[in-house]
Amino acid sequence: TVDDIEKYEYSLLEDYARKYWNGIDSTQRGYYFIKLKENLAESDTIVEGSTIDVFYSGHIIDGITDNFLFDTNIADTARVYRRYNSSNQYSALSVTFKKDPNESISANSLVDGFAMAISEFNYGEEGVVFFCSDYGYEDSGSGSIPGYCPLVFYIRVADKK
Repeated sequence: TVDDIEKYEYSLLEDYARKYWNGIDSTQRGYYFIKLKENLAESDTIVEGSTIDVFYSGHIIDGITDNFLFDTNIADTARVYRRYNSSNQYSALSVTFKKDPNESISANSLVDGFAMAISEFNYGEEGVVFFCSDYGYEDSGSGSIPGYCPLVFYIRVADKK
């Protein structure tokens, strides 16, 4: 039993940041974002309203394994985590790019933390975002994701078509 769920989640996030990301600070309370590959070419800036292809893997931060893969659209990642299903289509998630995460959430049915990260990318960039349940599925959870669960997403935006 956890007495203070918010404190517990923030503790998990801070431990995760320290263990895997050299102790980076959150950019907002309970929200961490890192670009792993940047593309600074002005021609690769995504125009508002463009459809972009996004590849991702989503993991639960549980303080034990920090590796539980709950979703991916990358076949090789599914194989590595032994979650591959030959009946699944492993293809890019098509997203309407919006600089305002609130518009991206409603246009694409994304959780807040994922939409916030997408709004920071250019074509061809990669990054990681991890966040508390306030930016995810909150107290209700979704499928194999329990309520009050911090999440991490590895994200790659495809090159410009």
